[in-house]
Amino acid sequence: MKQDWSPDEIIEHFTLLPAEIEFLGSNDPHNQLGKAVLLKWFGQESRFPEAPSELPRAVISHIAQQLNLPEEVIDQYDWSGRRIKEHRQAIREFYGFRRSSLTDQTE
Repeated sequence: MKQDWSPDEIIEHFTLLPAEIEFLGSNDPHNQLGKAVLLKWFGQESRFPEAPSELPRAVISHIAQQLNLPEEVIDQYDWSGRRIKEHRQAIREFYGFRRSSLTDQTE
């Protein structure tokens, strides 16, 4: 993903829609922001970031503002634990994706 986004591009691509805000539910601030960032990233890239360093800070800031959270809480998000796996699975389902299976490969 590109790192430099204009303000208009950020608004267009990373503004949370009402259904997305509802999907996020209520989590601890760092989990809510982490899930929101993953959601918008996946919606843009059809994949998840491989490392937090891929995330443009301006994008994190824009999403955090919409959730009334300080952007620094993203630093507390666990990028390798159980919670991110749950978030990724929920996001795939939200967008109608699923992991491919052996059956898919033979078809």
